[in-house]
Amino acid sequence: MSGPLLGHGTTTDSPVSPGFLADAEPPAHDTWTITGRLKERWKYAPLTLNLIRTAPAKLHHLLAAGVEQDLPDELLQFFWFEDPAGSGKGRARTKRQKRRTLDTPSDIPTPRPLQLMVDPERGGFTVRAGPGLNADLLPCQIRVSMAYDLEDGDPLRSWSPYDFNLGDPDGDIEIEQDGVRIVELRGNQLLIEARDLAFRVRAHGFDSNRDLEVRVNRLRELAS
Repeated sequence: MSGPLLGHGTTTDSPVSPGFLADAEPPAHDTWTITGRLKERWKYAPLTLNLIRTAPAKLHHLLAAGVEQDLPDELLQFFWFEDPAGSGKGRARTKRQKRRTLDTPSDIPTPRPLQLMVDPERGGFTVRAGPGLNADLLPCQIRVSMAYDLEDGDPLRSWSPYDFNLGDPDGDIEIEQDGVRIVELRGNQLLIEARDLAFRVRAHGFDSNRDLEVRVNRLRELAS
């Protein structure tokens, strides 16, 4: 009878003799169990087989020791959800709310109302006074710049006369004004003088299949 590691006097570099596991297989060859052949041919067969079968679980237990931890708040900075049941996740939500309160400044200034508004439409736009423009700021000059939008880069810098030219009398762009005076009409820029809060400037005739970038700037006040 051989020991648990070697069989029939043969030597092997393997920690477990292949013959030991072969003798532990039943006719179905679907598991390792204490067979009659195993008990006849090997010493300490039950103890050795139990060691082999439990070795993977014990190895995992040794390697994973101290790794698994319960960290319910670990990903709060990435994920956010409501928990109406008031469970542990609800407590985590409360911590997240406190953190948000600490990180958010309480003295954020209220943004100023816009002085000028741009109302887009298909193939054009309208410029009008915004809630931040009052009578004390009139009359004034307003520059309106426009160009077809791009995926990359500044559209105004990439404007080309082949796109459109406001100064071309035979072009497709039409300008309608109410309460303003057109000071300059050239290239992709329109300079107007506004004297009434109810002023309107409408430009249309652009390519309706392309997005239009429009920027407005109030340049300076004029003498009444």
